[in-house]
Amino acid sequence: MNIDLTSEEREVLLALVEREITDLGPEIRHTRTRTYREDLKDQQRTLRNLFQHLREPQPAERF
Repeated sequence: MNIDLTSEEREVLLALVEREITDLGPEIRHTRTRTYREDLKDQQRTLRNLFQHLREPQPAERF
């Protein structure tokens, strides 16, 4: 699936995803329930992958 974003929209989305990744760190450390901690770690990994995808140059920006 492709979503066309303006550079401004992409920057906002990157900032939001980065903030969520950062916010999950302390929550993971302070969670006592093993299952919930693993769920949070999975979510953090997914967000990191999303962040990397968003950082990749868009087709129009490659030229």
